[in-house]
Amino acid sequence: MPYYPGLDEAGMRTTWFFHLFPAACFQTWADQFGVFQLHAAAPDRTIEHIHLYFVGNAATDPTHAANRQAVYDMWDELNTEDFKIVENMQRARSSPAFDGGVLSPFWDPATQTFARLLAETVTA
Repeated sequence: MPYYPGLDEAGMRTTWFFHLFPAACFQTWADQFGVFQLHAAAPDRTIEHIHLYFVGNAATDPTHAANRQAVYDMWDELNTEDFKIVENMQRARSSPAFDGGVLSPFWDPATQTFARLLAETVTA
């Protein structure tokens, strides 16, 4: 897929993530832009919408159709493999034996920030 014009070598290998509290994420890669929207449908159900935008004519040009499909398939596979993991985590968190767990300061800063923002919003 074509890259955004003007990227240097580092830009071609860099991904940018921006989160908009509480339920949106914007991700930029060298060849695409993604918008991820989460809709809480129930305490145990979330619907995710993924919108992908490609650079220039890559969005519509038939010569890029196979590559676009490969990107769609990758996101579908990536999310599908996570379904069982997330469902199992939610089930475990509903167990009376779950003590709240501990978030790692190294691996979980985004989750910690989200939890803090949520707590501040709910108690405000």
